[in-house]
Amino acid sequence: LDSPSISGTLSVDSGSNVTHTIGNWSEELNYTITPTNCTVGSINASGEFIVTHTSGVPSYTIKATTDNLGLDDSSLVTKNMVVKLTAPTISSPADTTVTTNVVYTVTSTDSNDDKIILDMGTSNFTYQSVDVGSGSKVGNTVEVTGFTTGNPAITVQFTALGTYASVKAKSTNIAGTYGDSDYSSTDSILIYEQLSAPSLNAPADSDDATAVT
Repeated sequence: LDSPSISGTLSVDSGSNVTHTIGNWSEELNYTITPTNCTVGSINASGEFIVTHTSGVPSYTIKATTDNLGLDDSSLVTKNMVVKLTAPTISSPADTTVTTNVVYTVTSTDSNDDKIILDMGTSNFTYQSVDVGSGSKVGNTVEVTGFTTGNPAITVQFTALGTYASVKAKSTNIAGTYGDSDYSSTDSILIYEQLSAPSLNAPADSDDATAVT
C-alpha cells in the first residue's frame, strides 16, 4: 500500500487542535494512528481527523492497512508537530511628529521565546535602540534577541508622514522547538508635521478705554 499522504499545519496552540487530511484516503483501507503527547479523532469520509495537543511535543505515526486487498501494510509515516508560542502584546504610543522617538514596549507572554519580531508594516522608519538585548532592522521589521526580561522597549523613528495602522509583534523560537506565535493585536499611530509657532507682539499696558492691537 502507498504511504498515507498527510496535509495540514504542523503547528498547534497549546491545548488546542488542528485538522489533518489524508490526501490519498480510501474507504477500502484502515489506518493505524499512534499519537504521542496528543489525541487523534476518528477519520471522517473525507479523510480528515482532528489532532489535539495534550502535553509536551506532539507527534503521531500513521500507516495504511487492508484485510481484503492482499497488499502489505504501507510504510510508517511520522508527523512531528510543534506547539505554537503564545502571542505577545504591544503598547500603543501616542501620535507624534516625524523623526521623533517612538517607543513600542513588546510584552512576551511565553517563557519559551527567544526572539521578538516587531512588524512596522512599512519600511519608513529607522531603528534606534532597545533597552534589553540587541536589535536590528530587517526589512519592515525590528528583530530583538538576547532580552532578559519579558518586555523589551524598542525605540524607532518614522521617516514619513502618515497613519501606520498595522504595527504588530510576534514571538519566535530560534531553534524551531516551538512554532511562531500568532501576531499581537495591531496598533495604529499617526505621524504628523507640526506647524511652526506663530509670533505675537507685546502691546504696551493701557487703560480700559484704549484699543489694544
